[in-house]
Amino acid sequence: MAADEPDLCQVLVTADALHCQREHAAWLRERGGHYLFTVKGNQPTLRRALAVLPWAQAPRSRRRQRAHGRTESRSIKVIDLEGTPAAALFPHATRAIKVVRRRRENRTGRTFTEIVYALTSLTYRQADPGLLAAWMQGHWDIENRVTTSAM
Repeated sequence: MAADEPDLCQVLVTADALHCQREHAAWLRERGGHYLFTVKGNQPTLRRALAVLPWAQAPRSRRRQRAHGRTESRSIKVIDLEGTPAAALFPHATRAIKVVRRRRENRTGRTFTEIVYALTSLTYRQADPGLLAAWMQGHWDIENRVTTSAM
């Protein structure tokens, strides 16, 4: 690492699918940083590989809340990637994450379900599923505030 490059030890970068790029992951890890990236349609092969992981066998953590006229449930499952074909598709990826968000509008009764996949370079010792869920929701909260304030 060159003297003018940042030392990212102890730093976690959370990013949406736009930044889920192999070069970004490699750059962060070369500088000691870690990542938590959302995986969407811009990485179709990677997304398909994550979708077919044995999620039914993974333990689940779930949180429910009522606020802003809706009831929301978020569940998270985390799978270690070691020994899976998905591990070879993205540099330094150690774990895959699946978040299922269900929302019900209390006034109308309409329901919405969203499944989100993510990757992280963090091991279980560095972040348990609850901490990963908190970081992902924190990222979405910030993203929503930026989007709302830009309008």
